[in-house]
Amino acid sequence: MQRTIVSHAPNKLPPYSEAQRRAPTGNSYNLPRVGKPLALAPLSLIAGSPLMLVIHRRIAPQAQWAAELLLNFEARSKSRLRCFSADGEDVGLFLERGQPPLHDGECLQAEDGRVVRVCARPEQLLHVTCSSAFELTRAAYHLGNRHVALQVGDGWLRLLDDYVLKDMLEQLGAQADTIEAPFQPEHGAYGGGHHHSRHGDEDFNYPPKLHQFGVRT
Repeated sequence: MQRTIVSHAPNKLPPYSEAQRRAPTGNSYNLPRVGKPLALAPLSLIAGSPLMLVIHRRIAPQAQWAAELLLNFEARSKSRLRCFSADGEDVGLFLERGQPPLHDGECLQAEDGRVVRVCARPEQLLHVTCSSAFELTRAAYHLGNRHVALQVGDGWLRLLDDYVLKDMLEQLGAQADTIEAPFQPEHGAYGGGHHHSRHGDEDFNYPPKLHQFGVRT
C-alpha cells in the first residue's frame, strides 16, 4: 500500500525590519507583532510613565482629594503595590518600607501632585464577643499566640474570617459571628514592627516588583 506523506510547513513570523535589526534587545518593543503582542512590556518601563499614577509619599489628612484607592488590609500592608483607583486608573505605590500599614482615610500624594485618599475595603471578618472580660482576654491571648492580626474594640475582637480559628474560639466559649466590615488591626508595638502579612517580602531593588491587587472594573 502506497503511503502519502503530507508536509506541514511551520508558520513563519514576518521578517524583522532594518530598524528592528539594529535596535537593542531586552524589551518587547523590538519583537515583531503578529495579531497581538508577543510579550508585555516590563513593569519597570511603565512605572513613572503617563500610563501609571505613581505614588511615593504619605501626607497629612486633606479636606479634598482627586482619587481614591479601595484596598483590603493585605493590600494596605504592602509598600510596593500595583492596583487601580476607584475610577479605574492604573496606580503604582512605592512607599517607604518599615512603616505601619495604610489606614482608612489616610492621604497620599502622587508624583503629579494629586492627593489620593485610601479607603479600607470591607472584607469578611469574625466578630468575637464573650460573656466576660476574662473570657475575651483569654481569646485574645490564644489568637495572639498564633500571631493573628487582631482589631480590638470595646468588648469585642475582630480578625479575618478563618474556620479553624472560629472553631477554636467557640471551644473557648466565645461567640464568633461572620460580618462584612473594614479591617484595621493593631499595629506592632515595636516601632517598625514585624508583620507576618509581609512574610517573604524581599528587599527592594530597582526595577521594582509590585504586588498586584484588584482588577479593572
